[in-house]
Amino acid sequence: MADKNIIVFVSEQNSKAKVEFGDKTYEVVIGKAGAIDETQKIEGDLKTPIGGPYKIMKVYYRKDRLDKPQTSVPLAALEEDDIWVDNPENTRYNQPAKRSDSSEYSSHETLYRGDHLYDLLVDIGFNRENIKPGKGSAIFLHLSRDQEHPNSTPTAGCIGFKKENLLELIQNLDKNTQIYIKNFKYLPADELIRLDDTGGVV
Repeated sequence: MADKNIIVFVSEQNSKAKVEFGDKTYEVVIGKAGAIDETQKIEGDLKTPIGGPYKIMKVYYRKDRLDKPQTSVPLAALEEDDIWVDNPENTRYNQPAKRSDSSEYSSHETLYRGDHLYDLLVDIGFNRENIKPGKGSAIFLHLSRDQEHPNSTPTAGCIGFKKENLLELIQNLDKNTQIYIKNFKYLPADELIRLDDTGGVV
């Protein structure tokens, strides 16, 4: 695979998107409210940030549901009390934590879920270095809710994949892989992409 960077093409007004990684293209789904420039992203806006590069920090998986993924980036099995702090006023904002460690994590994202969304999860490093409180947390690559039609069920701001596609992508990551999220409206002529009738990226 020649190009080790992940390029996500998004629309500001639509949740359908696509990912290019080397010679592979995947249909994905983004935030329910579309996408927004990373500088304008705020907590809870249901939008996927446009920007980058973002650095892959870690892959998480459910060992009770999946075999251990093959990847060359940091990997960890999720445990029952794993959470992600999303309270901008908390000192651990936009960081992983353990529910059992402190009672201060009242506002958080549960990573060990009853559904399948976080069976496979990639921390893409958005707002993880020099963390800015309130500028967005828990932006991941994860499994889409509808696995038969992976770009039909929007997320809260993450990027949702079909399981087999995310597994394939993870297998080809390396320590230098970066993620760029691009607005299709501002692509140069040689990168133009198609839209469907609803304005979604195809």
